[in-house]
Amino acid sequence: MKTLAVAVYCAMLVFGLTDRPFLQCAHSKNKTSIAAFAIRDNVIPFQKMGTMLFTKLNLEKKYDHSCYVTSFSDDNSRQIYDSLLILTQNYDQVDVFLLAHGNYYVNTVSNLPEDCRQKIRMVYNSGCNSFRQADEWLNLGADSYVAHPGAHSASPVFYVYFLRRWLAGYTVEEAVNSANLRMQGFFDPMGRGFEPTAIASESIAKPSGNDNITINDNPDEN
Repeated sequence: MKTLAVAVYCAMLVFGLTDRPFLQCAHSKNKTSIAAFAIRDNVIPFQKMGTMLFTKLNLEKKYDHSCYVTSFSDDNSRQIYDSLLILTQNYDQVDVFLLAHGNYYVNTVSNLPEDCRQKIRMVYNSGCNSFRQADEWLNLGADSYVAHPGAHSASPVFYVYFLRRWLAGYTVEEAVNSANLRMQGFFDPMGRGFEPTAIASESIAKPSGNDNITINDNPDEN
């Protein structure tokens, strides 16, 4: 698994340079102000640096404001709460990217005031077996939730493909489907020892909630 992890995070750089999804619609000024909030958990420095560079660069291109937090401890709920509170108080819609192993940030978000929670639009959770939180996130106010049902997901590969397509104007459903296909194509040619079929299957992501929204949409108007 360590060899796979190195391959996955090296691939992030390659994807960032070579994967260019078709821009389905020009990114014009949004009807509402939108912000993005991303959390990276406390993994090895190489992984943290790769995730930060790719994520910050792309989020800053498309959102009115983005906030990227790297967790250096298991108990940073106050920092996460305060960051999300500020964003939801100052922006009409907030997309959340949970770039962390098995996590329960949903518990921290549940403490936000209801009017703030209602501003959370799309949530992506890279954690293994994180799709089981779908109902919790949707009940809290999120419009759309994307996550992985598999117990051993190589989600960074999916995430790179998904983020680029979401930012290019794909709907949630289109971005998920396209990213899943590209991810499977990435693992298929890999040699023995990687168990490509099993990895691709475990890494499949699923959407829940409103999967027709795009980065430019205000779900409240739909």
